[in-house]
Amino acid sequence: MKAGTENASSKRVWLLVFILSILLILGGMAYGFWTFARGIMEAWQELQKGGVSPLQCLGNRACSRWFQDRAASRFDANLPYYLLPLLPLAALARVKLNEKPRKAPGMSRFATEGDLHRYLHGKERSGWLGLYQGKPLQYPKRVRFAHTLVLGQPGAGKTSRFYEPNLVMDALEGNSVVVIDLKWPNTQGFPRFIPFFESTGHRIELFLPYTEGTKKLPLLKDAADPLVAMEIAEGIIPVDQKTNVMSFYKEQERAILSVLLRLEATAGTGSLGRLVRLLKGGYEEVKSFVLDLGDERAKEEMGFFIDLHPNQRAGLIAGLLGKLQPFDDPRLEQATSRGEEEEEIDVTRLAREKTFFYIGIPQDQLMEGVGQVFLQMLVRYINRTLLREARHHGGRCPVPVIIYLDEWANLGYLPGMDVMLATVRERQIAYVLTLQNLHQGVKDYGEAEFRAIVNNLGHWVIFPYAISIEDRMYLSRFMGETTVYETAVGRGWKGAIPIFDPHLQVVEKEVARALLSPLEMNEFQEGQALVVGPGIYPVTAWLPRVDEPKIGGYKNPLYPYGKHLGKLREAPEEVMAEVERHLLAPREERKDTPLARFKEWVGAVLEGQYPVRLYRDPETLALTKIGVERQHLPEPLATPPFLPEWKRQDWVRLENNGKVITLLGKGMEVLPGETLKALERLGLAWKLIRWVKDHRNLVQGLSDEVEAPMAYFEEASLVIPESVYRDIFGEELPRVKELLSPKQSTRKGMKGVKLPAVVEYPWDNRDGNRQEPTQKPQGTQETPKRTSEKPAGSKYLDWLYE
Repeated sequence: MKAGTENASSKRVWLLVFILSILLILGGMAYGFWTFARGIMEAWQELQKGGVSPLQCLGNRACSRWFQDRAASRFDANLPYYLLPLLPLAALARVKLNEKPRKAPGMSRFATEGDLHRYLHGKERSGWLGLYQGKPLQYPKRVRFAHTLVLGQPGAGKTSRFYEPNLVMDALEGNSVVVIDLKWPNTQGFPRFIPFFESTGHRIELFLPYTEGTKKLPLLKDAADPLVAMEIAEGIIPVDQKTNVMSFYKEQERAILSVLLRLEATAGTGSLGRLVRLLKGGYEEVKSFVLDLGDERAKEEMGFFIDLHPNQRAGLIAGLLGKLQPFDDPRLEQATSRGEEEEEIDVTRLAREKTFFYIGIPQDQLMEGVGQVFLQMLVRYINRTLLREARHHGGRCPVPVIIYLDEWANLGYLPGMDVMLATVRERQIAYVLTLQNLHQGVKDYGEAEFRAIVNNLGHWVIFPYAISIEDRMYLSRFMGETTVYETAVGRGWKGAIPIFDPHLQVVEKEVARALLSPLEMNEFQEGQALVVGPGIYPVTAWLPRVDEPKIGGYKNPLYPYGKHLGKLREAPEEVMAEVERHLLAPREERKDTPLARFKEWVGAVLEGQYPVRLYRDPETLALTKIGVERQHLPEPLATPPFLPEWKRQDWVRLENNGKVITLLGKGMEVLPGETLKALERLGLAWKLIRWVKDHRNLVQGLSDEVEAPMAYFEEASLVIPESVYRDIFGEELPRVKELLSPKQSTRKGMKGVKLPAVVEYPWDNRDGNRQEPTQKPQGTQETPKRTSEKPAGSKYLDWLYE
């Protein structure tokens, strides 16, 4: 296209030259004739003034010579010499106009310095692509987020010569970085960069799921949303691009897994290990888990599973168990479940604050593809969280995020990888992917999908001397052909005895040949790479290690930053000390945090069995908030010292004119699952107590004389008719069954339900306005008054009185 445009432009120029040349020649000739004629006219006029006729002058030799000189006096004798160069110029222009368009046999070539102006001298550059003729070769900033593929077999230098220099540049430029390292606990690699990033003001986040003291990364944090739950399920059980005999079976597995993920994220602690244990319990455990939670949508979606033949149900459960096998490891379960706020890694902060996020996973945990499910969930969780955060900032991350996927093939198949790469580039998120050979990608994604993925990778960094034969052949075809001159020499011989004929014929012609043949790639030296990018010809660049002073005769500009990093290779104890410094401190050292105090306050509410109210989502019945009535709380429980900090963290807020302390969604997320269950159990019990208060004159055992009792309170249990039981709790019945364990009862021929008295105090004395009954039910005690004295025996309140 470019050649065609240049050819048309050239023809226009030569046409202009031809026209101008002809016009100048014609104009010069006209001017010469006009000056000669003018001289003749002037000589004629002078003859007439002298009374001499032209014939008389021509007959006179002296007059004739004068007439000729006078006529030629106006003509410039140099004019023909001025016009003479225009003749070959016009002829050349005419030849060029008739010239046919021509294209060389091969148009490929290596880039020159003029081609690389944006990469060598551009004002906005980022990252590192090596050295070109001693000058730093960097990404133009606008194409940094077009993603990069690094290709080379083990030992080529992908990590030391490309990843590490780019990490240095990211630290200096203030980018957020995510590194997934499958060589942990090898401290000679990426962990060395922890102090360097810290020195440039970066936050340090470490996720070491198989190391004690690591922070948590709750992979099911957003899975309460059915769409997110289905997305996670599709990541674990990918959708087949082409339907086959197993597609229907996989759809059933995805549907079951999606429901279980959503329920665990809603009612549990987001523990995938718990789901593994649930599946190990078999069909009955799964069925009870779904039905007891009372989620009508889940019941409907799981209806097909309940109706299946037992053998089919067993097969589906076994299939899901196989896919979730990595989370059977208690270390991984703990690292990927919800925890306290300071225990969790907030991925959204990567988009707002410059951060070094290191993820270290031992290679032996990925043997035979067992850990690929975990890695896939990890990458998709990070990607999903960053995209959501980018939407909150106008569609772009305020701080650019660079994600390095070392040994990309170890992650296995990531559904929608091509779409993901095309999407995140607009959000200032760049991926750097590493492959040992292209066949790894074809194996995981298939040829068609892998081509779609590599078409979204703007830059390729290739180590030609360290790639496979097949990749060399592909690269050679990809780089195309260049034009070279081929010389043919002909010699003549004559006679019976060969006598050399001095006449030679030498013919040169243009031919096409590969710009870089597979065997020529052997000439590349260690540290020399081929860079291919958008809009440029292939570039041969030097890639020095950060601790290498010189390479290819050129100084390494990163060496002042990298020489200390080089020394850390030989100091594993120092690197490990930096790692341990960023791990979580032992729990006993962290008792005074607002989160610890919040948990203790909730524990005190539970121990005191103070009134609480439950609020649910009308569609999913998931808890949205829990209200604790302050009027029944003793001081300082009613006004805890940490309340302002809890409100700032959005864990609680004051409602009903400050009469109620309400636990919000974020507050419930930071509580342990058992604590949340205990709160829900207490709330259900108080719902029953409120009904008893409103109908106490109909409850035998709480009033002196009841002529027609509706309910009976005896032996610390309440027996009520089944119809009343359903009216009280309505859609919450499944949660009541799970948390209060009601029992069927029949009294005087009427079916009823027997509920335990969860709250130990008399059910009718909490308001403080009613006289005590003459006979208190067994197991009751006085209501604690609101006081500033420390309640006896409380294990939660010591800090409130310090």
